Amino acid sequence: MMKGILTYGFVLISLLGWTNFQDGNELYEKGDFKGAIEQFNLEISDGSRSEALYYNLGNAYYKNGEIGKSIWAYESALKINPGDDDALFNLEYVNAQTADKIDTARHGFGHWLSATLLSYCVNLWAYASIVCSVFFGLFVILFIRSTTKGKKNLSLLGSAIFGFLLILSTILAKMHQGMIIDQSDAVVIVKQLDIKVSPQEDAKTSFIISEGAKVQVIGKDKEWIQIDLNGNQGWVSNESIWKI
Repeated sequence: MMKGILTYGFVLISLLGWTNFQDGNELYEKGDFKGAIEQFNLEISDGSRSEALYYNLGNAYYKNGEIGKSIWAYESALKINPGDDDALFNLEYVNAQTADKIDTARHGFGHWLSATLLSYCVNLWAYASIVCSVFFGLFVILFIRSTTKGKKNLSLLGSAIFGFLLILSTILAKMHQGMIIDQSDAVVIVKQLDIKVSPQEDAKTSFIISEGAKVQVIGKDKEWIQIDLNGNQGWVSNESIWKI
């Protein structure tokens, strides 16, 4: 269940000096899960985002008995890396313990495509687009300066290939960025949540869902969030759910 808690992070720590991340891992190993959670959240508040950070935070939340928040953390890790098998395994394991027994299986071509193309460094495709643009520019310059037909054909072929790769990598970089930024989904973090028919505390309860349920965010009214769960819609207080 908790395999890889340190494997994910120590290489990055040595390179980037993630003090809070390292402290969080050390506290986790000592069994101080609340302390670990505080350190991991400090790292997030400092602007850090990585699958390792959210994965380890999910482990700490689970050990601390906060199932809803652990599900949120694993889902956040999978937004960054849809192909993270460890995060997916832990997510399915924890979801099986929720009151609603939520099915988190990811199937279909869309999941396969995102897991295949976006399961790398967050900035991989951005870096790839920069490299492709450089080679594209070099081949264009070579084409302009070429004096023989053979060199012109070769440079034209090279510019076409790297032009295509530039477009593809740019599209993938935008897709990955959009997927990470998007907050159209959320996770219930309270034990039991009454879904109201309108955004008022004294409004009638439409239905009830339990901690860990994943819902779609479809609207907002001050401190209230409108959600959708399998076609059933209603309102919840802002603090009862965490957007992914």
